[in-house]
Amino acid sequence: GRQLVLQPNLPMLYGLYDTGGYDSVILERYARYVETIEPQRALWSNQIVGFEDPDSLDSPLLPLLNISYLLADSRTTLDHPDWELVFTEGANVYRTRREHPRAFMVHQVETAGSFEEAIERLDGGRLDTRRSAVVVDPPAGLSVLPAEAPPEPGRVSVARYAHTGVEMTSSSAAAGVVVPCDMIYPGWRAYVDGRPAD
Repeated sequence: GRQLVLQPNLPMLYGLYDTGGYDSVILERYARYVETIEPQRALWSNQIVGFEDPDSLDSPLLPLLNISYLLADSRTTLDHPDWELVFTEGANVYRTRREHPRAFMVHQVETAGSFEEAIERLDGGRLDTRRSAVVVDPPAGLSVLPAEAPPEPGRVSVARYAHTGVEMTSSSAAAGVVVPCDMIYPGWRAYVDGRPAD
């Protein structure tokens, strides 16, 4: 049988972020995103289960979840070129060798007609998510993006990350789109230099 390392929502007690967990209101888009990586077996009980299939680690969708560490029970050995064992005592902790920033800037955008189409494009692996984004219902401001990506992408740094708000600073020689590796929850509002933005 499978042994859980951490029960659902327990990581919150330690200030850790987790891709799974129990919630009485799970965002449908998040559930569909995660289910594209690996079928979910507990959605019926309002739970997103962590990834159990090693093949899920090769999904092009995984880096956009900004996962830095994987926890596995001590009987599980992960043999994957992108993950290294960094701690073992009661559980095995693996760290990715391919860091992905919490937020980054891209200068190229593809539009999709629906969320499903956007997921399909990302899952196909043909899009370099470090350089391009897929958007649904693009705001008018995207018309100022350069025809070709600049040699150096813009920079984004997270100044503050809290449960009720995220503050980021960015700098770039060309217009770009800031991509935070977070699911936008209904009711979130965006501001650029203190002014409301899409």
